[in-house]
Parts: sequence; C-alpha cells; structure tokens
Amino acid sequence: MKRQIIPPTSQPRKRKFFFWGLGKIALGLVAIAGSVHLFLRFTNLEAEGGSTRLSLFLSLLYKIGGKWTCCGIGLAGGIFFLYEGYRQMRQPGRSW
Repeated sequence: MKRQIIPPTSQPRKRKFFFWGLGKIALGLVAIAGSVHLFLRFTNLEAEGGSTRLSLFLSLLYKIGGKWTCCGIGLAGGIFFLYEGYRQMRQPGRSW
C-alpha cells in the first residue's frame, strides 16, 4: 500500500506565524513596561532611601552596574522582541 503525500496548505501556517508575531510584540511591550517600572522604582529608592525586595539576579545586576544596567537589559530585550514580532508578521513564512 502506497502512502499518499498531502501537501500542507499555506493559509493556516501564515495565520499561525502571524499570531506568534503578535505574541512576540506583546512580550516586547511587557518587557519595556517592566523595565520602565523598574527604573522608576530604583529612582524612587535612590531618592528616598529605604529598601525593596529584588530577585537575586536583579540585585546582582544592580550591584554591578546600577539601575541603568538592569533597565537597559530589559529595554534591549523588549526592543528585540518588538522587532522580531514585527518582522515575523511582515514575513509570515519565516520564524526563528
């Protein structure tokens, strides 16, 4: 018995990649908003003093490079995901 090869349709694949692109854009916006929130939180902490709870990773980054390092990494990640989502929505057949 021979197996029949059915070629995949291109429409559902394009739609799937379109929604993955939207997800990446949403993730990028959340990362940018989180880095802005973190920057404002660090600025308030440095101005008024006091303490705040941070994860181990963020506290190490803050001790090494200050608030600009912590927020810069989040901002760079957010911009990367915005770009990747936009690129994926414009070219639905490609994905990383």
